[in-house]
Amino acid sequence: MSLHVDAGEVVALLGENGAGKSTLVRCVAGEVTPEAGHVWLADRGVAVVHQELSYVGPTSVAENLLLAQLPRHRRFPFLLDRRRLVERAREMLAPIAPDIDVRARMSDLRVGDRQLVEIARAVGAGAAAVLMDEPTAALTAAEVAKLFAAVEALRRQGVGILYISHRLDEIQRVADRAVVLRDGAVAGTHRIGEVTREDLVAEIVGRQLGAFTREHHAEQVTEAGASLEVTGLTVPGRLRALDLRVRPGEIVGLYGLAGSGVELVAKAVVGAVRATGEVTVDGRRLKRRTPAACRRAGLAHVPSDRREEGIFPLLSVGTNIAMSAMADRGGAALVTRASDREAGRHWAERLDIRPRDPDLPVSALSGGNQQKSIFARWLAIRPKVFLLDEPTKGVDVGAKSQMYELIATVAAEGAGVLVVSSELPELMSLCNRIGVVTRGALAGMYSTASVDEQQLVDAAIGGHS
Repeated sequence: MSLHVDAGEVVALLGENGAGKSTLVRCVAGEVTPEAGHVWLADRGVAVVHQELSYVGPTSVAENLLLAQLPRHRRFPFLLDRRRLVERAREMLAPIAPDIDVRARMSDLRVGDRQLVEIARAVGAGAAAVLMDEPTAALTAAEVAKLFAAVEALRRQGVGILYISHRLDEIQRVADRAVVLRDGAVAGTHRIGEVTREDLVAEIVGRQLGAFTREHHAEQVTEAGASLEVTGLTVPGRLRALDLRVRPGEIVGLYGLAGSGVELVAKAVVGAVRATGEVTVDGRRLKRRTPAACRRAGLAHVPSDRREEGIFPLLSVGTNIAMSAMADRGGAALVTRASDREAGRHWAERLDIRPRDPDLPVSALSGGNQQKSIFARWLAIRPKVFLLDEPTKGVDVGAKSQMYELIATVAAEGAGVLVVSSELPELMSLCNRIGVVTRGALAGMYSTASVDEQQLVDAAIGGHS
């Protein structure tokens, strides 16, 4: 394949998960050596902002920003000059996120703020080209606006930007050209403004992709009992006495602005964060709420941060998929590579996980295929309730459609599903009901048959409920 990015140009790189986008980035960055061809870079080189963040959690924002060039004390060069470190770090953050405290620990920041620090580090290196892999996947609308302002500033400075994103609305706002990859080759190149969203989607997946729609008829949902019932769920300072009910066969969505507390609900239910309140699964109250106890009770949790909380990056795809079933067999069970490989092959075929090699480390897969592997791990033990945190974050349009069909299928088979998502169109197309969380409390629960997106946004910002 061939691709060029001119000085001062923003080129969007589009394609399904597994199309070759991340491999291209690794080749340009020198992480992977291509078998043939050449990579030509301007004399100042290239900086990369990866989709999966790379930072040193226990150290400060300032130290992360200047890790490769920590300023030394002029009189005592074996000592770190902290005053200059802080000053330089503030200069680097000023165009993108001036409100972030450079003395704060990276591990204490929200995911969106960590992403902005990564971008500031790449931009501050003075590269002639910057490669951004899904830079807005974890950002709020306000943070996205700051990022776009920074991209525009870089463009004016003559920096070339290769911008990978699955969010086609972003592409139309920020890019000059779009290059579509499919199966490792360039499928098309277009000037933004000369191609429609529908044409791009068709070129990305190789076919016309209709919008996902799910019928929300009441008869799809069983009235008797509840798959999941949450009463008085409280996280001090974050969630306030939240009540929630999900019936068998029902898909309930949760929506809220960043910092509303919505991002903690699923974690609080499964015991991943300390919380009080009662959780009942299929009529049985959980006495102990730990991730292991919740799994045994039939609760499946797919976290929003798959790298840190969802996958075992050094283990194979097959082992990652077999992990939950392995735990159910107990410590005396015989685990073999053959059984892991068999599980990997089965679910790779069923969920279209690419490449279909169960022996590959799961970290070698694209983000969307890693997400499918996490789904497969839970599907293997047929849970009663699925808790899905941002299930399609960083997933391409084709894989999103597959995920939606998968979620609808497990609900049709009788499981209760709770989806936490920042994408309202996603919730509107998937869910029977949508709850809005604001200031740590459930502001209202709405039927998708009788509510529109504007009403939900109004409720989220404290408007009419």
